[in-house]
Amino acid sequence: MNDKLFETFADQTKLFFSPLKQINQAFVSQLEKLNEFQVESVKAYSEIGLKRIKSAIQVEDAQTVQDFAKSEMEFMNDLNQKLLEDAKRLSDIGNQFKSEVEDLMKEAVNTTSQSQAAPKAKTKAA
Repeated sequence: MNDKLFETFADQTKLFFSPLKQINQAFVSQLEKLNEFQVESVKAYSEIGLKRIKSAIQVEDAQTVQDFAKSEMEFMNDLNQKLLEDAKRLSDIGNQFKSEVEDLMKEAVNTTSQSQAAPKAKTKAA
């Protein structure tokens, strides 16, 4: 009797913690993606900044000032494009996590519903 009670408790505990474990795994996976995104972004924006500083250092006369000013307009367009791409990528990472968690929650609800239905069916059969 006690063995059966312990097994039932262990099974219920597994059912309870399984979805939490899966959600935690999805969370860690998303943290890894965010970390990778941040490292790439820091590198990219640092390179952009250094490139701009190097261009500014090259200014020597009126012609190079004019060339630098023209390149600044291109730079701003490129920077805006990069910011938009980064925002989209960050949004995609968040949406993917949301979708994974929703799927895991649906699966957990279905599993819980099925596990609760099984003892009721056994009780009715007895």
